[in-house]
Amino acid sequence: MKNKPPLVIFFFLFNLQFAASLDFTVQGGVDYSSYPQDDKNYMNTTFTPEFLPIAQAALKGDFAGMYNYNVSFGNDPIWRNMAGGDIGYYFGNVDIGLGFFTGVSDFTFEYIDVGFSGRAGVEFPGVFLVNAGFASSLNKGTGIAGSASRQAFNAQAGFWLPNIFIITNFQMKNYIEQTETSTVDTSSVRYSGSMELFSKNTPYRIRFSFGWQTLSRVVDESGVLGEANYNAFLAGFRFYSQSSSTFAWFIEGEALSDINNAKTIAVFYNASIGLIFSYPER
Repeated sequence: MKNKPPLVIFFFLFNLQFAASLDFTVQGGVDYSSYPQDDKNYMNTTFTPEFLPIAQAALKGDFAGMYNYNVSFGNDPIWRNMAGGDIGYYFGNVDIGLGFFTGVSDFTFEYIDVGFSGRAGVEFPGVFLVNAGFASSLNKGTGIAGSASRQAFNAQAGFWLPNIFIITNFQMKNYIEQTETSTVDTSSVRYSGSMELFSKNTPYRIRFSFGWQTLSRVVDESGVLGEANYNAFLAGFRFYSQSSSTFAWFIEGEALSDINNAKTIAVFYNASIGLIFSYPER
């Protein structure tokens, strides 16, 4: 662990020297829309979320006019704690990338999940874009308490109109954890669409999003199954400001309304704020 700071500094300085562009993003917030990450609550068949602090950092850029990369680490309501990265290659307007990730359920680091990822996309700036990506653990379940596996898939398509960017998105995440007495399968499926408003003469962008999310958890404890789930409408908002050529910030949030029980309306949410540092100047 003592060797990590020098390696991070070296990687950052290397990119400052050779990168055509570089963005460093830090983001923090709170989530109140996902299952508790406490195994004492696993057999609770009523969906009851908990407050979860969220913190993430990401570094992305490109160099030599044909390569690009992404490096990120942080925590996630479904995937828990993770870190990963990939490197991609531009074939004209086509971008293809491959990478890896590691994940841990807690900071004892007794069991580390390792997996691989991939992405591909086509973009004609100002016209349209289509892209997709996946990630999957190499570990598919060891049966050892504390072990876990992760899978994810996402796809999106969008197009530009004058001062408007419209995009549709599909996202799936899955996390399977083995405890002392049970196997816990947590999944999230989301369909959403968004509209982003912008102008070339202003540094601001505003995005409105709407969609549908299904969150489920199935627990197999010695052959006894317990299941909790909720289906929710979601509405989101994002405000982005380019304060200078090297600095931008944003705030974003979502409200989700559970419709499982028609007699009651439960509202959950998540919110965060982020800072983006860019090099060279935009």
